[in-house]
Amino acid sequence: MSGERYMADSRTKVVHDLVKEENECRIDEIVRAGKELPFKRPDEAHKEGYMDCSFCMVASKMCRM
Repeated sequence: MSGERYMADSRTKVVHDLVKEENECRIDEIVRAGKELPFKRPDEAHKEGYMDCSFCMVASKMCRM
């Protein structure tokens, strides 16, 4: 990753906000498995079929309601 704020897990199809990361996101495990995909904006991930993380992307979900 090179400075992107959002990271998706290619196994679970979930996108995370690295600025608002929670322990439940398990970012370290995703990176160790080599399954991380960087995104500059969450909408880029959504267009590729990724869903928001229930822990770190709560505000993003509320904005789209």
